[in-house]
Amino acid sequence: MNIASARAKLDHVIQLSRVEMYKPIQIAETLREFTLNKSINPSKLETYRNLSRDLRNRVTLELIGKVSTSSMRFQDDLWNASAMPPEALSALATANTKHEVEEYIYQHVYAKSAQMIEIRKVLDEVSSLSDIQNIFDLFNTPGLRSSADRLFEVFALSVLQTQIEKSDFTFTLSGTSNTVKGISGKKLISIAEGQGNDLELAKMGHTNAADAGLDIWTNFGVVVSVKNYNLDEELFLKVLSDTPVGLLVVICETVSNDVEKNLLKLSNNRPVILITRNELFTDAGQLLSSSDHSNVFVAKLIAFYDKEFPLTVTLENFMNKRNYKISSPGNPSWA
Repeated sequence: MNIASARAKLDHVIQLSRVEMYKPIQIAETLREFTLNKSINPSKLETYRNLSRDLRNRVTLELIGKVSTSSMRFQDDLWNASAMPPEALSALATANTKHEVEEYIYQHVYAKSAQMIEIRKVLDEVSSLSDIQNIFDLFNTPGLRSSADRLFEVFALSVLQTQIEKSDFTFTLSGTSNTVKGISGKKLISIAEGQGNDLELAKMGHTNAADAGLDIWTNFGVVVSVKNYNLDEELFLKVLSDTPVGLLVVICETVSNDVEKNLLKLSNNRPVILITRNELFTDAGQLLSSSDHSNVFVAKLIAFYDKEFPLTVTLENFMNKRNYKISSPGNPSWA
């Protein structure tokens, strides 16, 4: 296969990849290994099929703190004829003697996250509600829809965590026994009767393609569901089904009239609190206007953003360490 056809294959894989860029990174790291390890052969898939996954995992752990959880079959589809077959990889390996093809791939990885990297820099200067709105506006593009959902979750969690930490409330378990037993009678919790405990929130999972949101669980019986969408009846019933117990708080973009009018009926009299995006912004504005709360809130927003979008803080360092130029991929000389 000639280099032009091989590059077309590579560009197709890059174009189809999501923000984590697992498959392009796997190709880049395999190409890099060919320059260091002469015992593997780009034309012989079995010499690098398994190794390539390990090489990719090392890098993705460094960059985003996780590895691909897709099935082995899906991961190995990378080397199929429709993606990056051995003959295409061999052509790229020949062109990669000075790591130019690797650099090209990582420039695309950077380009995929470039807007979020720039937004990360804006976060350091946040001091008002208009600054927060500006960040949301920067995410308001078709290519960043799923990332905008994740930003909304980060924002909601930052507001809640700050409000909880700055409150002086505690919760107390009381009753005839000072232990809670679980499966087979094993002790799961042991709390002295009447003892107060700090309120805590725990974020469970990331945005799910099926429901476009996440759930936040607490140690005081409240479940928080974050959905960056209009809460219509169908979505509300799904939230109820996914979070069957506890006082429910739903944070959403807007609420449909049908849900507002029939809230108790739809929830079967379960206690539910609805918080819209505008109300969440009002809360954030109050935090930012308080000298005691503002710095805490902004610090949490930055910390949660960095955890949700780790490439915004790891990728530049990685590319500099590898001596890859941080620039537009453009039309490379090797092609």
